[in-house]
Amino acid sequence: MPVPPPTPDFLDRLDLSLQRAFDLLSRGALDRRSAAHTPVFGSLGADGLASMRTVVLRGFDREAVSLRLHTDRRSPKFTDLQREPRCSMLVYDPGHRIQLRIDGIAGLHTDDAVADTQWARTQPMSRLVYGVPGAPGSAIEDPGAATQGLSQVDEATQRAHFAVVDLDVRRIDWLYLSSAGNRRARFDRDDGWAGRWCIP
Repeated sequence: MPVPPPTPDFLDRLDLSLQRAFDLLSRGALDRRSAAHTPVFGSLGADGLASMRTVVLRGFDREAVSLRLHTDRRSPKFTDLQREPRCSMLVYDPGHRIQLRIDGIAGLHTDDAVADTQWARTQPMSRLVYGVPGAPGSAIEDPGAATQGLSQVDEATQRAHFAVVDLDVRRIDWLYLSSAGNRRARFDRDDGWAGRWCIP
């Protein structure tokens, strides 16, 4: 008969549930093997519909409770956030059976010290995608055309297309799936992250 997994210490503790959420995001920003490394990011499209895509989590500031992404400033995502900075992120870790639904306000960085510092930390291979001649999502005839000659594009052109998105987290909806009973909680910045239990 299978042995049930041990009961986690955060099961009935709001404070420990929030810390576990922060731990998951911290690891996601550093470990590419973490499920939180590639969350789903949602913005409001020009058509009024939710626009979703998988992104790479580049940073998590635990004290400020903010998340960091990189993007191409020509992308629809960047345009969406310029028009409407409210956005969302979804993280699901199947190994730990934890889901985080995150709402926040995006701050954009292009030609400032934040963007310069992040650009300096990117790998040469990662910079190549910012040399694509057209905006992400633009129609092309040849599917391979967008990736041809990228190594010949100068760094100044690549840098001109690079942007940083800092997501100031306003709310975290926490869900833990458990044989002992699912647990759901909501944490709001305006409430000092105190949290409250919700029906799963």
